[in-house]
Amino acid sequence: LDETYVDGIILTASNTRKEQLRYNAYRDLFEFKVDGQARVLDPSTTIKKVNLGEETFVVEKYVTDKGIAKYGYFTLLDSGKANLFSKKSVKFTPGMKGRALDGGDQPAEYRRAPDEFYFKVNGSDLVEIRSVKSMIAAFPDKQEELSAFARKEKISPRNILK
Repeated sequence: LDETYVDGIILTASNTRKEQLRYNAYRDLFEFKVDGQARVLDPSTTIKKVNLGEETFVVEKYVTDKGIAKYGYFTLLDSGKANLFSKKSVKFTPGMKGRALDGGDQPAEYRRAPDEFYFKVNGSDLVEIRSVKSMIAAFPDKQEELSAFARKEKISPRNILK
């Protein structure tokens, strides 16, 4: 997300370290330097959290678009009985040779993709927020109350996360 290294704190199961860090959203890992050598911090269950500036990243298990379960870094947005997370991502677009009418080549580029949002209730699995209805369905004992609230407040997928 950022080319520069920023002061950060890595909290693991066994210790706490202050490092100069940056988050690589394309590869979903943190990069830091030790004696001028670049190192990486892959998401694993031993990492409790990483504080980078104003953001707190935690490691959570999730299922990718291809149906593969893996661990990744998520920004913790809110915590309590239900936790709200965002997943930052970057997409790579390969370069293309110009065609007759295009007027030039298209260079390869990394482009920031919109954040994906997830929630987790009482230690359950991470659930991606795709729609208001799917989010309400995750709370079976409060469905009527949440549906009424969503209708009253005119909550839609566009404004659910604002």
